[in-house]
Amino acid sequence: ESSADKAVAAYYAANKARFEGMFNPALVSSTR
Repeated sequence: ESSADKAVAAYYAANKARFEGMFNPALVSSTR
């Protein structure tokens, strides 16, 4: 697995968490 693959995975994971956080603020606060 290349560093670029990991960067892309991290980017999508962060966006997914932020997107879900728009609908469930409690989830975001509990995962920080």
